[in-house]
Amino acid sequence: METRTDLFRAVRSGTVRATARPLHVGRTLIVVQNDLTDDREPLLAQTTQTRSRCRRPRTVARPLTRRPVATVPRKQVT
Repeated sequence: METRTDLFRAVRSGTVRATARPLHVGRTLIVVQNDLTDDREPLLAQTTQTRSRCRRPRTVARPLTRRPVATVPRKQVT
């Protein structure tokens, strides 16, 4: 749907951490903000994404049914 990224500064070394935070979670849309920071904690970049939510297919729970076992009459041994 939409992605917007603002880059504030570059990183040459070290660890970069991304934190995702949902801003809006609706029935059909979700808006998420992602913040990228480094070891010194200033904001490196920020991304805001708007996406449509995929619906999971509904699964219908069916009771387990077993077929009746056919019984064969036994012959009597004499």
